[in-house]
Amino acid sequence: MADRGLGPNPELIDQLRTGIISAMGKTINSLALVGLGAMVAAGPLWAQEQGPGTPPVAADKTAGPPAVSAPGAPPMGYVPKTERERFLEQRYGDHHVAVVGDEIITRSDVLIHLSRTGLKDDPTEGIEGLSEMQILEARYLAALEELLDAKLKTKGGENLGFDPELIERATNSAFQNQIERWGGAQKATEALKSMNFTPARLKSYYRDRMLAQSWEATMTGEGPGPSGRPIQDAVHRPGEIFARYRELASSRRPEDLEKVGKTFGNVTVQEFLMAVRSPAEVAESERFVLALRENIKGGILTFEQAVAQYAEPNFRGEASFTRDKPLAPLGRALMRKHQGYETQISEFLSDPKAGDLSPVMPIIINGRTEAYGLYRVVSATAPTPLTSFVDLALQLRLEKELTEAQSELRIDRGLAQLVRSTYVAPLDLRRELLRRGTR
Repeated sequence: MADRGLGPNPELIDQLRTGIISAMGKTINSLALVGLGAMVAAGPLWAQEQGPGTPPVAADKTAGPPAVSAPGAPPMGYVPKTERERFLEQRYGDHHVAVVGDEIITRSDVLIHLSRTGLKDDPTEGIEGLSEMQILEARYLAALEELLDAKLKTKGGENLGFDPELIERATNSAFQNQIERWGGAQKATEALKSMNFTPARLKSYYRDRMLAQSWEATMTGEGPGPSGRPIQDAVHRPGEIFARYRELASSRRPEDLEKVGKTFGNVTVQEFLMAVRSPAEVAESERFVLALRENIKGGILTFEQAVAQYAEPNFRGEASFTRDKPLAPLGRALMRKHQGYETQISEFLSDPKAGDLSPVMPIIINGRTEAYGLYRVVSATAPTPLTSFVDLALQLRLEKELTEAQSELRIDRGLAQLVRSTYVAPLDLRRELLRRGTR
């Protein structure tokens, strides 16, 4: 995958956070990612000596318009040296990347979230071939999305109408508990100073988290609303659970069937293939492979030795194995390869066990015998039937799955409702949040 500098990458958009990266890539200018790699690698933002800013790099043609210093801003390439300069640069040298209501999310907020909290879901996990800048860009945008969600949930908690005195008492209680865990006021002061936190900021953190959690619990039905009663039904009736069971049991997807206990037996086979060089060699080749099969059954040589010595060069070693293939697809593949031998293949795979040998079967193309094949079962797992619905453990698993899916849907719809009544910028990100709520 080509590295396209600091601008949005179409390949990355397709593989990561569909829609979000596209939306934010249009809004965050090149300055939003300037020095991001150096800052993340340097550790937490509050532990860096040079504050959140780093010297900007030269503009790339693929990165859009170059970053321009605001009137009165320090010159490009400026590095604060004194403590006062570092303080001023950190205080006023930042810029916002999103707005939620009357609050802004700055670049420093995003980087602090990355270094302190980390991502709940890393969008680059399991994806290979990404450049360092592409990984940093994807994580930056994922952190911004998480911060935006958190701000909206806090707004939702404020809108629920809880008694402000109740929230204040709960916040003070959480704050005092944290001070006690640190070992008293003096140690708490040292801890806060090391994290570049103030008591007021820590209290604000606890208040926001409490409001966000209250809103989530209210939306999902796991907690009561301001009146003290749940306003959402989080109970799944037996009929709903049974409907989910029937849906999974009738699915053709193996991953769905596994949820209700049904698995298809997987088989690993090794293939011996010998090509027929000319029509005159058909009978001789068949006799040779039949003799090899008898020698393997008699223990004169192993199947691996036969493959290593006599099989076609392209079908030796790992190329001779077909690993962990479900029985049905494997049977269909062999039947297409050895037409006319459907009965023999069905018997061979009807109850496969390690060490079983198939009959010697020809590969016939356009009426001409091109090769002879022989197969050995290396390993096999037996299929399992559907688990009965009366199994209580199965019902609990299905109920948990329904609860998780319902909670995610309710939270997305709740966020969409909050977006409709809250100013959110950039506009493309607002549209993405609204889209998530229409599922």
